[in-house]
Amino acid sequence: MLMMQAIPQISQIQQCLAHIGYQPGWFKQNVVVGNDSHRVPLVAFSGPPFDARTACISAISGNCVNDARVSDCRAIAAPLTIVAGSSVYEIWRHVATSAEPPQRIDVISPTDLIAFFERN
Repeated sequence: MLMMQAIPQISQIQQCLAHIGYQPGWFKQNVVVGNDSHRVPLVAFSGPPFDARTACISAISGNCVNDARVSDCRAIAAPLTIVAGSSVYEIWRHVATSAEPPQRIDVISPTDLIAFFERN
């Protein structure tokens, strides 16, 4: 089994979501996407059942992430993917059809992350 190290920026996303009411059991780590070729470090759910119907946010890490990497998260069915970079968080929205690429809708600093979740 592949073990992934904790990524501080991903942990910060989970802490912020917990701050606004997400319960500890509403998160899954290292979710496999596709044929075990891609893992998503964090997926947050709105509650049970913990599947595509209740997936809210997926989170990946990296700098200069392109829409193809974010598109890999579409299979999780969460409408938002947060890309945790070393100095900013990119918020991407998955659009209605798989033919359309995801759209980056916001770029926020780590200090604004909790405020972003409180607003939205």
